[in-house]
Amino acid sequence: MPSVAEWAGMVFEHLDGVITAVVGGVGIVVGRREYRTTREVMQAEKARELADRLQADALAGTALRMLDWVARTYEVPGEGPTSISSARVAGALATKDRYDPDEVLVRDAFERLCDELVLVESSVASGLVQEAHVQRHFGYWLAILGAPERNGHDAAFRDRLWEYVERWGYRDVQDLCRRFGYEITPPVELRPGDVVLTRGTSWVSRLIRVASRVVGESRTQVNHVGVLATGGSLGLQGLLRGSRGQVDLLQGEPEIVEALARVVQHPFLPAYANAWSEVAVFRCEALTDEERAEVVRRAGAYVGRRYGYLQLVAHFLDWLLQGAFVFRRLTSTARYPICSWLVAHAYKGIDDFGTRPGGASPDDIWDHLTAPGQAARWVRVLPLRSLGTRWARGDRRDKGAGTPAQGTDG
Repeated sequence: MPSVAEWAGMVFEHLDGVITAVVGGVGIVVGRREYRTTREVMQAEKARELADRLQADALAGTALRMLDWVARTYEVPGEGPTSISSARVAGALATKDRYDPDEVLVRDAFERLCDELVLVESSVASGLVQEAHVQRHFGYWLAILGAPERNGHDAAFRDRLWEYVERWGYRDVQDLCRRFGYEITPPVELRPGDVVLTRGTSWVSRLIRVASRVVGESRTQVNHVGVLATGGSLGLQGLLRGSRGQVDLLQGEPEIVEALARVVQHPFLPAYANAWSEVAVFRCEALTDEERAEVVRRAGAYVGRRYGYLQLVAHFLDWLLQGAFVFRRLTSTARYPICSWLVAHAYKGIDDFGTRPGGASPDDIWDHLTAPGQAARWVRVLPLRSLGTRWARGDRRDKGAGTPAQGTDG
């Protein structure tokens, strides 16, 4: 048994290591704290730099004053001091063939403002600045963008401003406003014949997307598709109403034709205004009124027919063959349609979606509609996104998930 002296020697022998470990641990904690403090200081400085940059830019500053004032005098190149009202700004932001010199100034100013706000959003998204810092420096202006009427502007000003941001693809500006509780996406106008693609969240949805992707292809985005039979107008501001918010039906009652357990025509919004599926809507701008009516008629002709389970199996077997059109050729039939077959045949002779009607999948349709060469023909009316924030126990229905009772692959 060790003596007291031996015990003391053992303790002192290891004490140095214990002290080193403790000091090292304290150093790590202090270092991490100092790192976080330094990083927060750098983020705050970056936010201030972005704010100073915005304020120093003459054109961006002009746009800020146009947001802040209902009417004010501005120096217009070639025209001199000119009074520009809120109504004049709204008219300038609208799309038309010709613009007066003061309207050119308005458009140049808001283009520069949006470019600067894109830089702010990218800085937040990359972690260079914190949302709290952005709120401190930009919160006032974002509040006007999100609710111009609070500063005395009318609905026409708000609508033209939001349409300008949407039309010229300033998605980052929309995302930046959304971070702080403002939805500036203009109302979504849906028309008969619009193509609806959805992305579900269930394991069946994920399996369908995996089985739609061949080697070398980018990740599949959607697993279900349908076509609108009637139109309407949707407002996205309702998504900000907390945990159970959803889009508002502003006008009309849009209905969708889609292949579920059977082909059905039913209201679009109750089916997809939820948080567990994402929806995108595309429109063929080249359609005449007669062609649009024909697309709806063809899709409606399949209402009541049973879902083509065998075609779904054929899609999976062809996927095993890396997309070869073998089993789908054998099972292609109008008697038992699947979702993509329904849409492809509704558009037969108008657009082939880059493949045979019997060979199309939701992924094929998505790839075709989003291809760079289709931008002028197919307009993305609604980007892929959720139409609701609701998530309540017992309220979950996985529309577009892939099972014939809910939403299927095609």
